[in-house]
Formats: sequence, structure tokens, C-alpha cells
Amino acid sequence: MDRAILPAALLAAVVATAGGVMLTGNEDNGHQGHVLATGPAWDMPVIAVGSPSVSPSAEASATASAPSTVDGPKPGTAPTTAAPAPPRQTATMTLDTKFLRSILSDGTNVGHPAEAGYVDTSNPDRRRVHRTLFKFDVNAFLGKEIASAKVVAPGSWGWGCTASQAVKLQRITAAWNHDQSSWFNQPPTTSVNEATTKDPQGCSGDKPAYEGVWSWTITRIAQDWASGAASNHGLLMRIIDDLARPNPWDTQYHRCFTALQLVVTYYK
Repeated sequence: MDRAILPAALLAAVVATAGGVMLTGNEDNGHQGHVLATGPAWDMPVIAVGSPSVSPSAEASATASAPSTVDGPKPGTAPTTAAPAPPRQTATMTLDTKFLRSILSDGTNVGHPAEAGYVDTSNPDRRRVHRTLFKFDVNAFLGKEIASAKVVAPGSWGWGCTASQAVKLQRITAAWNHDQSSWFNQPPTTSVNEATTKDPQGCSGDKPAYEGVWSWTITRIAQDWASGAASNHGLLMRIIDDLARPNPWDTQYHRCFTALQLVVTYYK
């Protein structure tokens, strides 16, 4: 049915009833207290124009049904948190040396596979300093993100216990020939990220305890190789200060190793 639009002056109140709604008159139109129209709520033909009063019950109902605009969790509920990221997967590889060269200060190249220190006896002809050049093939982890890297070596034998001494590894910064390198043409090195280690089982008297495995952490050096930030020319093994020769010479500090390995753990 058509809906009539009545002026606001005709409207006194819209009263909700059990069966629908009821429109009553007012003093202005001479129908105060009289019922002007009734009908179901869904079929009420009158739309009032103006500012009619709204019953408190109707206002409360509208307020209760209005959606909430307050951000955040509802009262009594715990805030949600993001699930923790799963642990990153890693893999580990062990590499043997590709090239190794033991060099001595007298120009010779004899001795153990790897050694560092100074040696002297009562014979002046045997007074010499030992260093070792060595290199690994790192192609297997190029481009990887390195979690950890260390050079490990089982101790073979040694002599002398000097508290201020230890064996260190330094990165070589230029190419070298593993067949022709000697003390007199050894390549340059850098002390940046060098690794230093003392006897793993301690040392007392003249001889260290040979048990245990030596380990030097070179994670930053390996990462530079992997990323291309530094070229892989290998490492130099030496003691902390092998040029400050002891006096007398029979105060020795010399360490020998049967093999060197590089253990690298990288992220997949």
C-alpha cells in the first residue's frame, strides 16, 4: 500500500503495542489522546517528518544492536600472537686440505704435514722457525650462508710450554705455489679475523698433553670465501710470536699435527 507522509505537528507519539505500532494525535491538531492509526510494524503507512521522540526502550535496542567500532580483542579474550618461525635447516661438510706446505726459516721444506713454532737444540744448525701454508677447496659452499666454520687437527707431538704462546691461523691474501713456496717467498697474510688456540689439554713442564683435538674458529673467514668478499688463498699456521727468538735458544715452543680439516656448517 502507499505510504502517507504526515507533518511532524500531527505526530504526538508512536507507541509500540503487542500487535504492532499505534499513532496518536496531539493538542495542535485537536486530536490529543486520540488514536489516529494502528497497524503491524511492517505495514505502517505513516512516515513522520521531523524529530519525533523515541522511546527509551527503542533507543536502547538500537544501541545494543549497533556494531562495535572499538578495535582490539573483546574483553576476556587473550590477544593473538604470531606462530614462531620454524628453525632453519643446516648441513655440515668436512673438507681435507687440497694443498699444504710446511716452510722453515732455514729455507728447507721438511717436517711434519703441519707444524708451527720454533725449534732449537744444542746444535746451532737446527735452530729454525716453522710455519705451514695450507688451502681447502671451498667450491662446495660458495654462495652459502655460513653458520659456523672451524679448522680441526689432532695433535701429533710438541715440545715446550710457554704461557704466552699459542698457535694461530691467519688468512693468506695472495696466491702462492704449493710446490715452490718457501720461507723466503711466503705469501702475505692479514690479522683480520685471525684465530688463536692453546693446547686443548693444557701444558706443563717441557711437553704438552697430546690428547685432544685442536680447533680454530674461522666462521667469518669462511663466510667471506663463500660470499666472494675475499678470495680463497688459504691459511697460514704459525705461533703468536715466532720471530722473537728465545734466549737461550733451547727454550722451545713447537707443535706438530698429522692432518688439518675444515668443518663447515651452512644454512640450506
